Amino acid sequence: MTAEDAKEWIDDDDDEQEDFPVHPDNVLALRVFIVLESQWRVVCNMSGLIYLGIDYSVLNEVWERMHVKVKDRDKVFHQLRIMERAARPIRNGKEK
Repeated sequence: MTAEDAKEWIDDDDDEQEDFPVHPDNVLALRVFIVLESQWRVVCNMSGLIYLGIDYSVLNEVWERMHVKVKDRDKVFHQLRIMERAARPIRNGKEK
């Protein structure tokens, strides 16, 4: 893939996205959630992939690398669980 192909692919992907407001209290949790997008536990069966949920064993590394303060971690973890619960059916093709 050339740099031009990559730019076109990125630009095409952006066309499908909608901007939406994020409440300031949720910005940190959203950033952590996005970082964890490749950290879902997945199983495969005869019907395909099933996304089970986020692999929380990587959270300590994420907290450190994103400089999430210890005092904020319980709140962010709770917010992550809410987003995970909402994302699970979407990732599994069963949008609400």
